[in-house]
Amino acid sequence: MPSFIDGHHVGESRLEEIKNMASAINEFGVSTLDMFYNKKEQELYCILDAPDENAIKMHHAKINLSCDFITSVEKVHTQSAENTEKLKTIGELAARIAHDLRNQIGRAHV
Repeated sequence: MPSFIDGHHVGESRLEEIKNMASAINEFGVSTLDMFYNKKEQELYCILDAPDENAIKMHHAKINLSCDFITSVEKVHTQSAENTEKLKTIGELAARIAHDLRNQIGRAHV
């Protein structure tokens, strides 16, 4: 089953209620794996297993909770892999430039 991360703007007063309700309602095939709360920003982030984004929206509507965003974990992994590849390429380019500069400086001193 696909995994997702979603976010909600939630006041601290509703936090316990939402945690209890989110874990109890699974009629849409949504399983809440973990929840993290940023007290300063009043943001609740959930890690979920669900058939699709629509199931998550229905699941949260049932507990009167709206999503600010829903992101597939696959997308997160893909972006991370792309960033890693870009950084690797930049590192290789920097190493080549440093090597060429050292060779030119070494020749100038001879």
